[in-house]
Amino acid sequence: MMTNNKNAPLVAGLDIGTSKISILIARVQNKTLEVIGVSSVPCNGVKKGAVVNIDAKKGAVVNIDATTEAIKKARIEAELMSGIKISNVWAGVSASHVSSFNSTGMVAIKDKEVKQDDVERVIEAAQAVAIKDDRELLHILPQTFIVDSQAGIRDPLGMSGVRLEVGAHLVAANSMTLVNLRKCAYKAELQINGFI
Repeated sequence: MMTNNKNAPLVAGLDIGTSKISILIARVQNKTLEVIGVSSVPCNGVKKGAVVNIDAKKGAVVNIDATTEAIKKARIEAELMSGIKISNVWAGVSASHVSSFNSTGMVAIKDKEVKQDDVERVIEAAQAVAIKDDRELLHILPQTFIVDSQAGIRDPLGMSGVRLEVGAHLVAANSMTLVNLRKCAYKAELQINGFI
């Protein structure tokens, strides 16, 4: 059972579904979430998580207004339920717009001992790969590190060596889908913290 700590940090999520928009507001306490507000409203401005409106003459065109209005309505309902106004959310992205791939990176270890800066540089090297123009990188997930050919390392901090490598999994999404989601959220007076 959670205590009713009104000063606990808040987190909010936005889900753009196939036929509805959902918003959830929760308090974060002791590494758990206490849901304090939730709302789902129908929306015909989305298709498979993308903001669209099917027009027989023109094909698929962006319908920002219908989606914006649904986000506003869901936000207001969740705020009324929780008694808290929100200004930013984490947004879910439909799997049909997401792709992922593996990458590697390699850097020289600056002071012969792996420090946080070395880890950040090797992760940055792994994401320095060619990504299609229509994709935006969402996440880089380090899978394994290698220090001087010693593989299978989960946390290389403090290890001695001269070369640090990483095997990472990169997640990207259709950039125009993300632009349109950001635009709808902004018009609904919400800032998107990031995509999940």
